[in-house]
Amino acid sequence: SLGFIDDVALIAKGKSYEEANTKLTRMMEKRGGALQWSEEHHAEFELDKTALVCLSRKRVQSVTDPHKTIPAPKPAIVIRNHTIQPSSSHKFLGVIIDENLNFKEHAAHALAKGTKYTLACNRMIRPTKGIKSRLMKRLYEGVVIPKMLYAADVW
Repeated sequence: SLGFIDDVALIAKGKSYEEANTKLTRMMEKRGGALQWSEEHHAEFELDKTALVCLSRKRVQSVTDPHKTIPAPKPAIVIRNHTIQPSSSHKFLGVIIDENLNFKEHAAHALAKGTKYTLACNRMIRPTKGIKSRLMKRLYEGVVIPKMLYAADVW
């Protein structure tokens, strides 16, 4: 049988992106590392679905305008000849983690999801043939609120 590994996070800290990426590559490829573990346990890392998010607010001077700063360039990482480009955000265990850890993207997603569920509840409550208000309250408290506030203590 063959399994796949989902929702694994490897975190490396370094003085530069390159140093952190080198540590991540080592964690994956070293003897006894994550890739060897996955082979021994018949659970495969899907490197095509692997994301690299560089968490930093580091800025450098712009080449085109010396009065401006821009986010520092983020290098890709290569694991088993597979290049993984850095992305600005990634969804992990239902939470969208962005490179600045400000969770704006996740908050917007949660608000949109809450709005969608609230409008769906609104369509179900009609004066003549809709569900009763006490049942709607239970539905709202049991579904809408948890959907909007999932992992709110994190973000």
